[in-house]
Amino acid sequence: MLYSEKIKTFAAAHPCEDITVDGAHFRYILCGKEGGRTLVLLNGGMNTLEMWMDYVDALSEENRVLLFDYPQQLPTNQALVTGMHAFFKAIGVESPIFIGASDGGMVSQIYVQKYPGETGGLILISTGGMDAETLSRIFEQFYQGETDRRADGCGLGLTLCKRIVEQHGGTISAESRPGEGSRFSVALPAKTAKSM
Repeated sequence: MLYSEKIKTFAAAHPCEDITVDGAHFRYILCGKEGGRTLVLLNGGMNTLEMWMDYVDALSEENRVLLFDYPQQLPTNQALVTGMHAFFKAIGVESPIFIGASDGGMVSQIYVQKYPGETGGLILISTGGMDAETLSRIFEQFYQGETDRRADGCGLGLTLCKRIVEQHGGTISAESRPGEGSRFSVALPAKTAKSM
């Protein structure tokens, strides 16, 4: 099926809604199982919610699924994250589980840092993949895989991520296949009321 035909079919099955929150216009789709976990599918660089259309129906069987375009009124990642937080409150999304590709992965990480304890999980999708040796050592301090040595950095990013996640009572894991990509999963406990 042609991409243009897929978009028409998807749009007919999942009509978009619109809402303006604090001056930012959100075009979004919220569908799936009522009362289920809410998966927030964050766009990559092309910023169109339709990039996820092949996954929505399958994910909607067990979860609520939220897709949205990034409002042009929010020109930076920091502004986008603040706007997303207000948007989620406006449509009743609590403890979102982020699935981020490319730029969406960066946005989801900023969200988790800015609003600790308010997310249900984080899944980052990348490209390329890692070999078994690299995968077994990625959380080691100062370790950089063979393919990363051409890039800036010092091998602390994932070590720090692991420490932060563990300090919040969570876990982080990675799966990878060379040439196919990597998936990092972060599980954090739900926010609980502090005892007095």
